[in-house]
Amino acid sequence: MIVLVVISLTLCIIVFVYLVEKKETAVEALGFTVVLLVASIPLAMEIVTTTTLALGSKQLSKHGAIVSRLAAIEDMAGMAILCSDKTGTLTLNEMKIQEETPIYSNGETQYSILRYAAMAAKWKEPPRDALDTLTLTAVDMPSMEAVEQLSYMPFDPVVKRTEGTIRDKATGKVYKTTKGAPHVLLKLVNDPDVEERVEHDVHALGIRGIRSLAVAKTDDNDVWRMLGLLTFLDPPRPDTKQVGAGRFWGGGGIEIRLHASTFAGAGADLAFHHCVRSDVTADDSRRSRVWCGGEDDHRRPLAHRQGNRPCAGAGYIHPGLRRPSPAGP
Repeated sequence: MIVLVVISLTLCIIVFVYLVEKKETAVEALGFTVVLLVASIPLAMEIVTTTTLALGSKQLSKHGAIVSRLAAIEDMAGMAILCSDKTGTLTLNEMKIQEETPIYSNGETQYSILRYAAMAAKWKEPPRDALDTLTLTAVDMPSMEAVEQLSYMPFDPVVKRTEGTIRDKATGKVYKTTKGAPHVLLKLVNDPDVEERVEHDVHALGIRGIRSLAVAKTDDNDVWRMLGLLTFLDPPRPDTKQVGAGRFWGGGGIEIRLHASTFAGAGADLAFHHCVRSDVTADDSRRSRVWCGGEDDHRRPLAHRQGNRPCAGAGYIHPGLRRPSPAGP
């Protein structure tokens, strides 16, 4: 081995001197010599590769990326498709109430529906989940002093709704309110006309990426009546459009795929109105696609394609490339 190393070094020196005498620049001659040295000494190849990747890791750290496995950098260099999930990666993961509020009972407003939604939560206690947080931060809390909660049914994965039994302090009237998924509350209401209107509104809102929370209340005959829909949206991150435009990696022929496990329209709206430049052309639109369904459904169509397919987001992040924040540049 030592003899081979000495011979390789000798040959490299001879080549370097020869190139310099042929009036090649010192930089070009040195670069060619290093390539020749690495190729002629297998042991040197690993050293040079590791050193190069280590320098790349240092450079990535300046952009907020933490590399725990050097081979991940080489994998990223061969990236053909960038897959990303939606919630918390391309969005802020912060639900915000929207102004649009479909109403199905006369006399109701967004203000009153917010109050009834809050009555289906423990409004005097800290919020128990994201939907309680969404409701209790938007409701007029002082107005809740006019009612008293007699009983409360917390969220159950089977029932998929919360319910509160309320007594009006002024009139003594007792009624129930509930909030939950629209299709769940429709089963309580059991009104074909209302069901058709709700399904139409939920679909129309979903195409625009807006989610819906249904609110219902019992009437004087203890029959459930649908009041309306509270609409909310998880807005995109400030740098989402830059991600879609490829500004963090220079485009480079990389195909961007948004994997949304929610309604297909929500992912499509985010992909084409936020992830991609506003002046989308036919060529640009082919660079960004939306895949919807479960995570296994996302991975299955990609398993038979050639090229590296790094994925960003919860459940997708490359095992050797981690970021301290939930979204990657």
